[in-house]
Amino acid sequence: MPKQYRLIISHKAKAWCEINVNVPWLDEVLEDMKNRFPSEEGYHIEILVATEERRIIDYTDKGPQVLMREPIFLRQ
Repeated sequence: MPKQYRLIISHKAKAWCEINVNVPWLDEVLEDMKNRFPSEEGYHIEILVATEERRIIDYTDKGPQVLMREPIFLRQ
């Protein structure tokens, strides 16, 4: 599975959006985002990478089953 990234985009120091990226070609995605949200117009892109994850697991007589997983993102 490719690494998971979260791009946090702000505009003029205000939070604007978050984009989760789950593809191995992050460099291409970043280049596209920089073109769409140029810093000259007040945009800033922060990159976080998922290094761990939390899981909720249900244990039954049929064995364990992952009910939910939540990536934990850290600044890159």
